[in-house]
Amino acid sequence: METEKKPNLENQEVEKEIIFERGKIEKIGGPIELEKVRKWTQNYRRMNDKDTTSHLFGRKVIEKLLAQKDCQGIRIHYCVDDMGKKQLVLSGVDHFGNNQLPHGKQALKTDDKHQALTATVSNDDYELVDQSWPCPGTQGCSSI
Repeated sequence: METEKKPNLENQEVEKEIIFERGKIEKIGGPIELEKVRKWTQNYRRMNDKDTTSHLFGRKVIEKLLAQKDCQGIRIHYCVDDMGKKQLVLSGVDHFGNNQLPHGKQALKTDDKHQALTATVSNDDYELVDQSWPCPGTQGCSSI
């Protein structure tokens, strides 16, 4: 029985090459059963009864992110705005799992435990996306 050669975890370039060769980024994620989602959302709402429960992003902004050069997926970043409200920010992700950020938007790491959004890939054509519709508080909020 052949065993797969494992990458040297100390060498990030080797690890990145293997992810690229296998095309894993665009395959991340999968279906989940409705009953499991209902249970999980109920668990969250019990624990966070006064908190935002979901965010809606429109198709056009998601398609625009996915249309960015070399974009293979979308990363969703948890954030808290200046008013203390939970927000989500979306970034494109390349073949290697790097955030795709616009030039001039890269933040410096604050320390090892509390890192700001960073990327090794930047381009004037890349965008970050926010301005979702949070629930509760906007039309058509989910009841799952």
